[in-house]
Amino acid sequence: MATDSENQQTYTITQEGEKTIILTFTKILSEEESNHQAEEVVATIMAIFSKNPQKSFNLIIDLTKLESLPSFFTDRSRNVYTTLSKHPQLLRVAVVGANIFYKLVTNFLMTSTGKGLRIQWFDNKPDAISWLNKD
Repeated sequence: MATDSENQQTYTITQEGEKTIILTFTKILSEEESNHQAEEVVATIMAIFSKNPQKSFNLIIDLTKLESLPSFFTDRSRNVYTTLSKHPQLLRVAVVGANIFYKLVTNFLMTSTGKGLRIQWFDNKPDAISWLNKD
């Protein structure tokens, strides 16, 4: 199993402007490692929320650096990400990726959270940013 430091090298989380968080995945992990990664990712984003309790944020999930997605999504990682997607400080989520499987994952999130209007899939980052900036 990867250490926390190794897992943290498989994604980046940055803030762009006042209300956008960008989560970029850079490496596919094993099933067990992906569970741990999900927990780390969500903990980092929740820390941003905690430091800014009066702000709401948009989230870009950038999958373009991955050539493919893992063939599995564990119940544990799904639950972790679903919990994040329901957080009241999260306005919209744009998932960016050129693979059709990314769209299927996005559709799953839209269905599981009941917030289909708040989560959308895009082929490219400029379209995602444009959608997030719409009022």
